[in-house]
Amino acid sequence: MRPVSLDALVRRPKGALPVAPAAAIPEPTVPVPPEPELYRCYDCKTAKPASSFGADKARKSGLRNRCKDCCANYMRAYNARRKA
Repeated sequence: MRPVSLDALVRRPKGALPVAPAAAIPEPTVPVPPEPELYRCYDCKTAKPASSFGADKARKSGLRNRCKDCCANYMRAYNARRKA
């Protein structure tokens, strides 16, 4: 009688990949956070991380060209001009 491996006896769902032995799985490493990508604001000309810019689907980068602070200042001045 021919010896049968244990893997041949285990039922797996159709299309499932075989499980790697424990020795082949590398130990988890601590992920290094990526450097924040910096963008330059059109108004204040400072480089800021992407989280400081609002979304704009029409632009290639997907971000507005003014930072959130400059947008807020612009809208305050715009509304003040409209009310005057």
